[in-house]
Amino acid sequence: MTLASCAGEAAEKIADDLSVVEVSVPAGNGGIVGEVTQQGCSLERASLEQILETFTILEGHAPTLETDLVPNYLRSESVMFDITAEGALVPAPDSGCI
Repeated sequence: MTLASCAGEAAEKIADDLSVVEVSVPAGNGGIVGEVTQQGCSLERASLEQILETFTILEGHAPTLETDLVPNYLRSESVMFDITAEGALVPAPDSGCI
């Protein structure tokens, strides 16, 4: 996930930090890899929740597709999470996120 922001370097730093822990592992794997994946999932979920809230406040409605967020709120779609038609955040298939 890459963030789009007028914050410039700050947004790039956050995106760089997130990319360090973005690990895609099939669900059910445990150990340290599973822990790293879940940390990445937690960070990405928190960021996406803030982005969804910001979108809703600024646009006056919740996004119904992840593509609604690109390019003004995200540079690209998340590989870890999807957005339902109701605007809920759900783990993407095979992302390893729960």
